Amino acid sequence: MTALDQAGASGLEVRDRTGFAFPADRITVNLAPAALRKEGTSFDLPIALGVLAATGAVTNGRIGPFAVVGELALDGQIQAVRGVLAVGLACRRQGIDTLVVPVANHSEAQAVEGLRVLGAPTLRDAVGLLNGDAAAATPPTPEPLAGASWHKGKKGAKAQWEGVSPAQRREIARKAARARWASAKAKKNATR
Repeated sequence: MTALDQAGASGLEVRDRTGFAFPADRITVNLAPAALRKEGTSFDLPIALGVLAATGAVTNGRIGPFAVVGELALDGQIQAVRGVLAVGLACRRQGIDTLVVPVANHSEAQAVEGLRVLGAPTLRDAVGLLNGDAAAATPPTPEPLAGASWHKGKKGAKAQWEGVSPAQRREIARKAARARWASAKAKKNATR
């Protein structure tokens, strides 16, 4: 598994460290449509799961329609990413019931009402969740955040709030702020 902007050896490292048998053949991943901007590491986990689905390691249809977002480390750990709240809102608009996220982003995604959020700490756990073989990891419980407030985002962010009342927006923003705070605190404690 290689990517255009990464060294060729990284694919071998992923194969060795995750425990999954990635195909030795050439793999082309098409991130269509080309007109939509796609950057960052949020696509790492969906791409890896797509490759594993193609090899039969992920059984299709066990949990119904789902979306996936997350950064995948070389050792198979799933790292937190930005924009999980926006992805959750998009899932709700598109009728997608389930979202698989990094454990550190679980609380942020839970802010979206009616969305089943599954947190996975590793690639192996994500495969187990999608196959219906494993339970979702328990995310850290965020502590209350004093003074959390809503602020207007970028101009292009307006579309993600269609159909969401102002009261729901404030509640989503409060939950997201708590989740970010808990994530930052957990990351700080992990580095000690």
